[in-house]
Amino acid sequence: YPEQWRSDDLKVLRENNAMEFIETTSGPEGERTWFSLKFPVTDTEGRTLLGGKSFDITERKKAEEKIARLQQENAQRVAAELEAVMRLQEVGNRCVRPGSDFYGTLQAIVDAALFLVGAEKGTLQLLESSSGKLILTAQRGFEAPFLKYFAVVKDEASVCGAAMRSRERILVEDVTESEIF
Repeated sequence: YPEQWRSDDLKVLRENNAMEFIETTSGPEGERTWFSLKFPVTDTEGRTLLGGKSFDITERKKAEEKIARLQQENAQRVAAELEAVMRLQEVGNRCVRPGSDFYGTLQAIVDAALFLVGAEKGTLQLLESSSGKLILTAQRGFEAPFLKYFAVVKDEASVCGAAMRSRERILVEDVTESEIF
């Protein structure tokens, strides 16, 4: 950092003008940030000297960086919330629009749900009342073996089968430790 400070000093002397700089130093407690005001001074013998004052603004700069980061995070969150509302509105519109593609609407519901929770994979199953089976109707992210296995679920050892039996939402945090499997 000494080169930066020296370069700033020389610039003030070369341009013969007062200038403000943001400068940094490193020390035992880490990097510090300084606001420096530097100005040329002419002594009684006509020599141009350098005068100046520096203020430690490290904490202020850290606060500014934190504010900028929080503002960016907030803007991203607001944008994501707006996107979520728009997706939900589109799904709602599809649900009430006469002539909407039923299965396309179910797929839009899966896609909106995945977006809202930040997931990569999901399914939507409908209960076939005549047989009591869950029919895989829409999905995103799964491969053929999974889809084949869960295409129709009666009352097998699966989360969807357990949810169907209990008629409640079931969350499984770790499939290797769940009694369902």
